[in-house]
Amino acid sequence: MTCCVIIPFFNEKNFIREVVEISASYCESIFAVDDGSTDGGADTIPKIPGVEIFTLEKNQGKGAALRLGFIQAIKRGFDTVITLDGDKQHNPEFIPKFLEELKINPVVIGKRKFDTSIMPFHRILSNSISSFLISLKTGIQVLDSQSGYRGFQCSLLKQILPDENGYIAETEMLIKASKYCNSFAWVDIPTIYGEEKSKMKNIETTLKFVKQIVKPLGDL
Repeated sequence: MTCCVIIPFFNEKNFIREVVEISASYCESIFAVDDGSTDGGADTIPKIPGVEIFTLEKNQGKGAALRLGFIQAIKRGFDTVITLDGDKQHNPEFIPKFLEELKINPVVIGKRKFDTSIMPFHRILSNSISSFLISLKTGIQVLDSQSGYRGFQCSLLKQILPDENGYIAETEMLIKASKYCNSFAWVDIPTIYGEEKSKMKNIETTLKFVKQIVKPLGDL
C-alpha cells in the first residue's frame, strides 16, 4: 500500500521544517503545499528524497491547498493519503496508526480530547456544534469534525475532492464521504496548542460550517 503525506501550510516558517522532517521518517513521499506564504517558510524545507513542494502563487485557503495535493497524489497513483497541518498541532508520529487503519477503512480521522485546559473554549464549541450537525445530517457518528489530521483511500478520495477553498472544505469532504461510507475510523491523537495562532475566523467559519451542513446531500 503506497501512501503520500500532504502538508498544507501558510506562513509556518517556525514549524514547517520540523513537521516535514519528522513526517518523512514515517512516509517516503511528502507533498508540502505552500498556500501563498510570504514568510519564506518553503525555503526552510529540507531537500531530501521524497519531499516535494507545490506552490500556490497567492493565498487561496486550506481547501485549495489540499485539493492541489490530492490531485497530485491521485495522478501519481498512490493508494492512500494522509493530511496533517504544518503548525505542529498534529504529531507525525501517529502516521503509522493511520496507515494501519487505512488498510481496512476508507476514511480515518484523528480525534482530539476536548479539554478546556488545552483547547480554547470557542474551538470546542464550534467543533461540538459542527460535529453534532454533521452526525445528524449523515447518520454517521462524527467525533471531531474539524480535525485536519486525516487519512483517505484514494479510491474514495477521487469521489470526494473538495470544491470549497477554505477550512469548510474539510466539512464538505466528510459529508460527501457519507454517501459512500457507513462509518469513519478514528485514531486518538493529542490535543496540541502552542504559540501558533489559528488562522480560522471563528464566527465566520462557524456560519460557513452550518451553511455547508444544511445543503442537501444531492447538491454536494
